[in-house]
Amino acid sequence: LAKLEQVETTGIRGAKKVRETLEREADMARLSRRLATIARDLPLRLDPEQLRWPGPDPELLRPLFQELEFVSLLRDLMPTGAVPEVERRDARTPAEVAALVPSLQAAGTVAIVALLDSPRATVAHLTTLAIAPQTGAVAILPSPEEPGVLAAAAPLLGDLAVTKIGADLKTIRVALARRGFALAGATFDLSLASYCENPTRPDHGLGALAEELLGQAGIGNDPARAAQAAHALKPQLEDRIRRAEMDRLYRDLELPLAGVLAEMELAGIAVDGAALAGL
Repeated sequence: LAKLEQVETTGIRGAKKVRETLEREADMARLSRRLATIARDLPLRLDPEQLRWPGPDPELLRPLFQELEFVSLLRDLMPTGAVPEVERRDARTPAEVAALVPSLQAAGTVAIVALLDSPRATVAHLTTLAIAPQTGAVAILPSPEEPGVLAAAAPLLGDLAVTKIGADLKTIRVALARRGFALAGATFDLSLASYCENPTRPDHGLGALAEELLGQAGIGNDPARAAQAAHALKPQLEDRIRRAEMDRLYRDLELPLAGVLAEMELAGIAVDGAALAGL
C-alpha cells in the first residue's frame, strides 16, 4: 500500500487498529522491512568452485561413526586406492627362522597372528604364523608345522622379556601348547580389550577391529598386514578401555582368566563311557 490510510480499506479484520499500530511504530516497521529485504547490490567476490562439495572428510567422520557404532557407514569411509605393501620376510626352514629370532627379541614387543584351519584350537592345524616387530619386516612362517620350524621360534615365543600382541591369544596359546611350545611373557589381547571396551561390538577379531578403528579393510586373510595392524590397534584400545574405566577389569580379571581357560581347554574333560552307556 502506498499510504497508511489505505490499510482501513483492505477489509482485513482489525484494519483500524493495524493502521494505528503502524503509525505508532513506524520506525520499527521500516526497520523490520529493511531487515526482511534481501540486499542484492553488495560487492561480493564469489568463486563458484569454492562452493563445490569435496566429499566426506574421513578423519572428521570416523570418530563420530565409531562413537555411534555406524559400522556400515564406516565401511563407506574405507580408502579405495592401492593398499601399501607390507615388508615381509618368509622363513620356511628352521635355520631361516632361527636367523630372524635375535632381531625380533631385540624389538621387545611383537605382534603374533596365527592362521588355523579350524576354529577349534585343540584340533586345528597351524597353517601360517606371522610375527611382526613394531617397525621393519614381518616374519612369515608359511609352514610352521614342518619339523623344527616352531622349535626354532620357541626362544622368541617363550621369551618372558618380549611382549606379545594379538587377537584371541588364548587360541594361539592352545595351538602352540598342543605342539609342545609355550607362549610366555606379557601379553596384550586385542579381542579381550575390545570386549571390555564394547561388549556389544559384533566382531572382536583383528580384521574387524582394523576395519573399524584404523580404516583398513580386508586384512583378515593377510597375516602380515594383520600383524602390522595389531601394533597400531594396541594404543587405541588401551586408551579406550582406560576412558571406559575397564582397564582394571581387563588386566585383573579377563586377561588372567584367559590363561586359566586355555589350561582348561588343553586338559579337556574326562568322560566315563561306561556310565553314559548305562543311562
